[in-house]
Amino acid sequence: MAHIEAGAGEAVLLLHGYPQSASCWRNQIPALAEHHRVIAADWPGFGRSAPPETPATYAAEVARIGELADSCGLDRFNLVAHDYGGFLGLGFTQRHPDRVMRLALLNTRAHNIFRPWFYRFSQQQRMLACHAPALLRRLPLRRLHHLALTPYRAMGCF
Repeated sequence: MAHIEAGAGEAVLLLHGYPQSASCWRNQIPALAEHHRVIAADWPGFGRSAPPETPATYAAEVARIGELADSCGLDRFNLVAHDYGGFLGLGFTQRHPDRVMRLALLNTRAHNIFRPWFYRFSQQQRMLACHAPALLRRLPLRRLHHLALTPYRAMGCF
């Protein structure tokens, strides 16, 4: 899993929301890195991370947090999680309370399942990324994203 790492000290793991990447933490990383080791991951299939090799079930996604922490040598850490990363971070904390020192959940939901529509959506995204990457490159994703967020920019959310 691709990630950004900065600073030294007590570890802070940052999990982004959907459909974002570790770059959404770009304004927080420098401030946190003054006193902490900060790790901001690109969730599989987002940012610079390749799509996951296994289906994105809730249990598999929660397990990926532990795998990331292990790969970074983190036994215990602070977990800051937004949106999609938030309910996965909550699931990880419930399963491994001994590993999470502090938990901050930002604009998320608190349940331990994916909705059926999300499973179908995730599987379709994975299929496209794995079997039709050329098609994805031709889609005007940046323009579609820009149009979808226009009302939120008008409200001053960005």
